[in-house]
Amino acid sequence: MKARQGNLRRIVDISMTVLLLLQMAYQVMGEAAHEWLGMGMTALVIVHQILNRRWYGAMLKGKYNAYRVASTCVNALLLASFALTAFCGMAMSNYAVPFLYGVARVSFVRVTHLSMSHWSFVLMGLHLGLHVPVMLAKLKLKDGTRRALSAVCAIVAGVGLWLFFKNGMPNYLFFRVPFAFLDYEKAGALVLLENVVMLLFWVFAGGQFALMLRRKGNPLLPVTLILAAVVIGLALNMAWPNQNDFGLDSDWGDAMEAPWQETEPASIDDGFIRVEGSTFLMGSPEDENWRIDDETQHEVTVAAFYIDPYESTQAEWEAAMGSNPSAFTGEKLPMENISWLDAIRFANARSEAAGLTPAYAIDGESVTWDRAAGGYRLPTEAEWEHACRVGTSTPFNLERSLDANDANFYGHYPYEIEENYFDDYVLEARPEIAGRVDDMADYDTILLGYPNWWASIPMPIASFLGQYDFAGKRIVPFCSHGGGRFGQSLTAIAKLAPEANMGQGLSIHYSGGAALSENVTAWLEANHLKSEA
Repeated sequence: MKARQGNLRRIVDISMTVLLLLQMAYQVMGEAAHEWLGMGMTALVIVHQILNRRWYGAMLKGKYNAYRVASTCVNALLLASFALTAFCGMAMSNYAVPFLYGVARVSFVRVTHLSMSHWSFVLMGLHLGLHVPVMLAKLKLKDGTRRALSAVCAIVAGVGLWLFFKNGMPNYLFFRVPFAFLDYEKAGALVLLENVVMLLFWVFAGGQFALMLRRKGNPLLPVTLILAAVVIGLALNMAWPNQNDFGLDSDWGDAMEAPWQETEPASIDDGFIRVEGSTFLMGSPEDENWRIDDETQHEVTVAAFYIDPYESTQAEWEAAMGSNPSAFTGEKLPMENISWLDAIRFANARSEAAGLTPAYAIDGESVTWDRAAGGYRLPTEAEWEHACRVGTSTPFNLERSLDANDANFYGHYPYEIEENYFDDYVLEARPEIAGRVDDMADYDTILLGYPNWWASIPMPIASFLGQYDFAGKRIVPFCSHGGGRFGQSLTAIAKLAPEANMGQGLSIHYSGGAALSENVTAWLEANHLKSEA
């Protein structure tokens, strides 16, 4: 029985380690597999706790030496990090448990999930390492073999530490990045191999600490081996600076949001304008409509910079690049149909044409920004938002909304159009309705018909809904449309008559259609209304 339980524990432990390595290879597994593997990992963690339940019963028994204290702390922290990783993952699940999405603020759980998953990775390595001396003791290796194996492991661990820095892992541990920056072009086998080597550093560190705490052999040897691994990792990091494969510095947050030395403007008249530096709140406030849930408003400081006040034209692009991939061609039209990497190459080409030092070093699809270079570059996200805001705090730098006359976009669904029915300054603009339904209280069901007007209800309908008490009544909506169906009109009706019950609606295209009569009949029957047709 004990042998069977021991084998089961080993299977569970090995499975957890394999799943952890796969979980850390998000770009290889994909989002759906990542979530389902996470559910499997959660199940294995629970099984692991059940199989080791005697450990909990013995926690208050016996003496605590240094090794037991360290092991208990690592185990407790690992369990907590696993639990937080699982909770946060479920709170933003799209595949495994989508019904739990949003149980906690997505912006919070995203960065917490990133941090806790990487802490789980580190603590899992330490947890395994603390048990390595016991496992190696069973192998009864000769002293020479053990020393040679220790030296090889120290070298591999040093490489693992270098990869740990190279892939920007410390940034995730300490909540410095809200998103994972991964290389989707890297071979899957290489990603998994790097994860194994990085994990081995923490396993090696845990094993050497265990030897020190258990006072097995010469205590200076574990210290020397750990220092050797650290020196190897730091030396490799100095030789190949810690950048991820997209050329973003591991401290990219400071680069984007903190002040840096202002780049000197080009010594040519290129029409660029100076934007003064400032400290401002970047991002949208929580009460702003249509904001992204995982957005976090935060204070950012940017230094002064120069920016082109106009879009780059196709003529400028073709002069620098020798071709024009635009879908809508015209020399004075803005450039389009290009990728971010294309824009980077264009910036370098303009720099070279002007005799300036290019701001970017490009190696395939890997890009590194030389901040000391005086050539052209793209604005950072913080610089772009600072330039667009021009000191405003509203969603747009004009007013609370904008239309196609203000910007070149598909203006059939203006931003916040439905909110215009509820803002105080609009209430006075609602037209008065001639006449009044004096016996409205006698009606239980109201058929409410209207045209879809800019994706919502017409203003007279807003006046009508604000004129009566619809508490307990049933509103059955129907509308005509040119392709937008109900748009956001049902939301507007629900807000203006919050205590009414909404029946099943019917949207009809302006052209009617051959099935119009059948659709109307089905709609009336679905709402339990007698059809006279």
